[in-house]
Amino acid sequence: ILTLNYDDFVEQAYTELRGKTFHSLDDYLRDPQCRIAKLHGSIDWWGLIQRKSAPLVQDRDSWWEECVRELDLGAWQPSPEDVLVERTDGPCRNRWRTTAGAAEMLAYYPLLTAPLASKTRTSFRCPDTHLEAVRAALSEADKVLVAGFSAYDTHVLELINESVVTAPRRFDSVGLGSDTDPARDRFRDGAPAFFQCETAGGGDQ
Repeated sequence: ILTLNYDDFVEQAYTELRGKTFHSLDDYLRDPQCRIAKLHGSIDWWGLIQRKSAPLVQDRDSWWEECVRELDLGAWQPSPEDVLVERTDGPCRNRWRTTAGAAEMLAYYPLLTAPLASKTRTSFRCPDTHLEAVRAALSEADKVLVAGFSAYDTHVLELINESVVTAPRRFDSVGLGSDTDPARDRFRDGAPAFFQCETAGGGDQ
């Protein structure tokens, strides 16, 4: 499953059907029968942006706001080890941690792609392992279901295009709409290799 949505509906459905939960980014790829890649991040992903010795932090909220002001979102890409996967009733912005007897404050920021028109390769908010899983799945797929994709995200189209270039066989696709659908035109322009691999008549169902 490749999704650009931030919500956790996929995770909820997976947990209900499979009885498994997500505690780390690696958990999304552990099940060989259902791997999930959330390219633009998720509402329950929080990336570490800064840490300080706890005694130096007097006002937690003010310190977090200062950390955010200093954050370069365009270049920020936390390592998977620095990402929390956790649903909370409130913002998971900062928390204490004690390591080897020393307390420190950790500042976290939502790991989400900003909803801007000019997204690039740096806009992906998932780890490289998720991108590699997407490339592998598309290169091996014999059926592709496309649902609700506007095809405005050129960086996603580039990923799809480069992934299916090496596809060893053609595949059927469903859900792309008719030949007069503007989204289909954008998809074809951004990922021509996808349509070259698609079997005749597969996309208009």
